[in-house]
Amino acid sequence: MRVKIQLGEYSGKTIDAASLIKTEDVLDTTIANMDKLLLSKDVTIENVDQFLLIHANTLILRFIVKDSIDKEDEWNILGKPMIDPKTIKISEVLDDGTEIIIQNEDGLVNNNYFNRLVGALMDLFYDALMYYKPKN
Repeated sequence: MRVKIQLGEYSGKTIDAASLIKTEDVLDTTIANMDKLLLSKDVTIENVDQFLLIHANTLILRFIVKDSIDKEDEWNILGKPMIDPKTIKISEVLDDGTEIIIQNEDGLVNNNYFNRLVGALMDLFYDALMYYKPKN
């Protein structure tokens, strides 16, 4: 299962996310790298991992809620990067090359996709956890 993000108009420019974002960086640097990548114009991002996908969803949600923010909470949303959902297409690329849009009508990644993704990750975790024996 591969995820692809298209930002703006397709220009033929493709970026491999796996080669740009290093999760061993400190958290702030990683988030700054994700912001920079997601705010690119007219580019397709391939090999999108779950962290970049969740962050893209956060930037879309910020845009959607920006006009509903209470005055005292503006500092927490406004002034931070956001993406207009009309300018981004997020799809899953199947093994046969077929692309399936995984966004709902608001532009957010749909719950079913996240449930599958997180469920698969947690299954792997629990498979290993049953062999864990604390040293205490």
